[in-house]
Amino acid sequence: MSEIDFDDNPIYTEPAPEGWQELFLKKIGKRRFDAILRRMHLEKKTKFKMRDVAKVIIGTADVFREDIIEILEGEKPSYISQELKGKISQYDSPESFPAELFDEVIQTLSQPFSHYLDKKLGFLELEGRVREFVHFVKSCFRYDPYWFAKRRTIIAAESHRLNQFLYYERISGFYAACEDIQVGIYIPAPTENGVRQYYRVTAHLVTGGGQIGMILVPATRFMKLKTLRVTRGSPSPPGVLDFASYVMTDMEPEIGRIGYESGLPYQALIDEMVGKIDMEVGYSIGGTMAQWRVADNPHDLSSLWLYKSPGVPKSVWEKFNEKTLSRKSPLDLYIFQAKGDIVDFAGDVPLGFQANEMTRVSLYELVIPGLIPHRYAFCNPDRIAFEEVEKGKIDQFLSNKSKTFIERQRKKIGRHLVLPIFSFWQRHFGKKLSTRLNQLRGLHIEVPSENGLNHSLKHYVLLEK
Repeated sequence: MSEIDFDDNPIYTEPAPEGWQELFLKKIGKRRFDAILRRMHLEKKTKFKMRDVAKVIIGTADVFREDIIEILEGEKPSYISQELKGKISQYDSPESFPAELFDEVIQTLSQPFSHYLDKKLGFLELEGRVREFVHFVKSCFRYDPYWFAKRRTIIAAESHRLNQFLYYERISGFYAACEDIQVGIYIPAPTENGVRQYYRVTAHLVTGGGQIGMILVPATRFMKLKTLRVTRGSPSPPGVLDFASYVMTDMEPEIGRIGYESGLPYQALIDEMVGKIDMEVGYSIGGTMAQWRVADNPHDLSSLWLYKSPGVPKSVWEKFNEKTLSRKSPLDLYIFQAKGDIVDFAGDVPLGFQANEMTRVSLYELVIPGLIPHRYAFCNPDRIAFEEVEKGKIDQFLSNKSKTFIERQRKKIGRHLVLPIFSFWQRHFGKKLSTRLNQLRGLHIEVPSENGLNHSLKHYVLLEK
């Protein structure tokens, strides 16, 4: 068969048409086809339905470094033009591509089934809030990689047009929360001089103790991007990865400490294998963990971005203020708090309180449309209003009486109710029930080969000190 016949209202429970696998193999190659099947948890299926075909097509929208390496090594997918193959063959690795060529390659590799993908995305836009709620309920009980892949495909094009304020929120509030994210995937970044830029996930960390994050590097050496460490916030559905540990670090007296300390055994590996990290970005409790980390070593970082993050204990922000005095240049600290968001009242105060001259603090209050101001990764960025707090009023804004009262109640509930319940749960049931967490737990990181072309993937699982 030369094409799959999808009508305007595909029935996803119907059997997949004969020959669809042969079409995909010819179109995208066996290695990429098998990789998508694994990511969508379809590798063991023998009887496929139309819904499975749709999953594979959505999966082609994600591009990995190995997909480009395959072409450099001589693979010839049918949807790659001879002209583009000729351009690619002039370079020895994806990192050496000019930014314009790299964007052309990504656009081509992510659209081998562009006709159907455009139609499918149209259906997704019409699914609306009812389908969103259905997926939320399902995610309380099982992991669905198709859900993350669909959402990522919808917002990918929009990510290029975001300014840096909105982009870092998007990367920490959405991309870092995609539980199907794997090392080697390319993520769209804001446009620079009319050219779309991209990051590559070079490391992914799942501590199993309340910290999940990733490290992003520029896709090519010609892209004007900085190495970025991103820490995700607390998951909302209870069925998602490491839910119990996140609840515990949300509600412990020294908020964020459990999650932060769970990542300490991996820090030496990250320092050795990744090198200098220019920026830290954290969303919600992920921003609190980033504050703990930066307070320990604030010297190498150029900027810290906190999105709707609780504060840290007094000992942490005092240590940060003391250590930053020895910096050679000021650290840029950006704090974004949403009007009406109760999460901003947790913790003591964020870094930036009583800051010295070596910390340049910019504080923004956001007005978020909708009923839940803490989450806005999927709303229209054009509707978000920013208001910068005057420099002389930052300390007053960060510490107020309402914040003190709410923090006292959080500590009481955490100490007497949440921590005992979830500690008991983890001791007696956590390891038995968290099969996926046990599989993903650890540091997944790229290791370049001697020739610089092929990267191997290492997986380290370490115990807390």
